[in-house]
Amino acid sequence: MKKLSGAGGSGRSGAGKTELHPSFTFPLTHCLLDRPAHAIYFATYEEAKRRLVDPADLGQAHIATAAAGVLATVASDAFNVPFDTVKQRLQVRSI
Repeated sequence: MKKLSGAGGSGRSGAGKTELHPSFTFPLTHCLLDRPAHAIYFATYEEAKRRLVDPADLGQAHIATAAAGVLATVASDAFNVPFDTVKQRLQVRSI
């Protein structure tokens, strides 16, 4: 939250009030923007798990499942990080 006045009140109108960042005014925006990244994660995870896990050898399935999780995280982050970086820079610039 951004404080509208300095500590102890500086005599400005609005002393002591706080202003919410615009992203708090519509919380569903965050959920809607993250949907593509989650879709990429789960699609990549399920496909990698299907290809890496051998149904006949379930003794080593935990290694293949972990590798599928790593691949899904890399694919999801490759999509999401550039957008998140731009969003954070815009937020910092507006302060």
